[in-house]
Amino acid sequence: MGVASADPPPSPNPPWAAVGDPVPPNAPPKPAEFWLGEPVVWTTGWGGRWCVWKNGQIITLSSNINTGGG
Repeated sequence: MGVASADPPPSPNPPWAAVGDPVPPNAPPKPAEFWLGEPVVWTTGWGGRWCVWKNGQIITLSSNINTGGG
């Protein structure tokens, strides 16, 4: 008989994920306050964009403000 085991807990979000980076004046409008139960925050990564962190993974919600790309 085998031993039952649960899935490992999800990865923690980084500490800044609740507040994000400073939002630049040329940022597009914030798409929402929360998405999937997580706060929508600004990240300067990938050229700057709105995102949420869920289970330690980033989900981007807008395009790169410098290139308009993904």
